[in-house]
Parts: sequence; C-alpha cells; structure tokens
Amino acid sequence: MRQAGLAQLDPPDDALLGALLLKLAHDRALRLTPAILSHVVPRMERSAAAVAGFVERLDTRALSRQRPPRLTDAKAVLAEIEAGVSRSRHGS
Repeated sequence: MRQAGLAQLDPPDDALLGALLLKLAHDRALRLTPAILSHVVPRMERSAAAVAGFVERLDTRALSRQRPPRLTDAKAVLAEIEAGVSRSRHGS
C-alpha cells in the first residue's frame, strides 16, 4: 500500500481570521467596527474555535449592556480570554 502524502495546514492568516470573525458576528447581528477588527485580529488565537468563543463573549457583553460592542468591550473580552488561558496553563 502506498503511503499517502501528508499536508500541513498552517494557522489562518489575518485575512481569513478577519473574514471568519465578520461572518460569525454577522450571524449574530453583531456590528464590528474597523477599529475592533484591526485590534482583535492580530491579538487573538489563530483558530476557528477561538474566533467563535470571542464572538460569543462579545455578543453576550453587548447584549448585557444593551448597545453595540465598542473597542473597549473587545479589549475586555480579549483580556478575559487571556486570563482564562493563563489560569488553565498554571492550574489555577
């Protein structure tokens, strides 16, 4: 039996991550400003699951404040995610 060639998938680039972020936000009727996108995309984990988690948290935050998300909300969500990752890495 011949061995099949293995393909290596690289993490998504900024364009793909940004497109996924916009799509998932659009699905929730969540408006993301260019400032939010340009701040979040280079700082978030490079995975579809991370994007989905970010959008879910940002949506929850916006709904609780009864207003569209702002850059400060996006920064707070990124900080919450990072704090959770740091705690899970250190077993806290």
